[in-house]
Amino acid sequence: MIIGIVGTNGSGKGSVVDYLKEIGFIHYSVRAFIENLLEKEGIFPSRRNLIMKGNELRKQKGADYIIKEIYNKSASETSDIVIESIRCLAEITFLKKKKDVLIFGVDANTKLRFSRIKKRNSNTDHISYDSFIKEEMLELSNVSEFKQNILGCISKADYVFYNNGTKEELNYQLDKVIKNKLVKL
Repeated sequence: MIIGIVGTNGSGKGSVVDYLKEIGFIHYSVRAFIENLLEKEGIFPSRRNLIMKGNELRKQKGADYIIKEIYNKSASETSDIVIESIRCLAEITFLKKKKDVLIFGVDANTKLRFSRIKKRNSNTDHISYDSFIKEEMLELSNVSEFKQNILGCISKADYVFYNNGTKEELNYQLDKVIKNKLVKL
């Protein structure tokens, strides 16, 4: 099984990945794919640089290029896989054409998400609330097929998890879906 994860910044995509890894899924990340490319080019992986590089790759090589690369890399896996940080509608379309694929959307209240990124303290999280909102606007609903459209992707998800509570509450929501789907497949 392949589970693709799309979600807003700080919504809990990483918590979903942690849950899936605990039950045996192998993890791949669109963000890590782009970060590796930026690192090779000597460019700091700020959120803005990640967005710009992803958009550039999609425009130069096709809107589904990144997900195709990750999918091909994961093809040798015999285990279930999770692909985190999907942000482009063409990526969702590509995955949905494959067998045994589920797309999970993750979202949460904006102020809660900002609070989470401040606690997470990654290299892209040292921003003000206003910057958080401005950067998010670059990703939420672009009409260009080569740019992020997180809200459009979430609308195409098979399941959407609203992660406004605890990790245990999120895991409970995930348990209900995963156990039901793993038995049926």
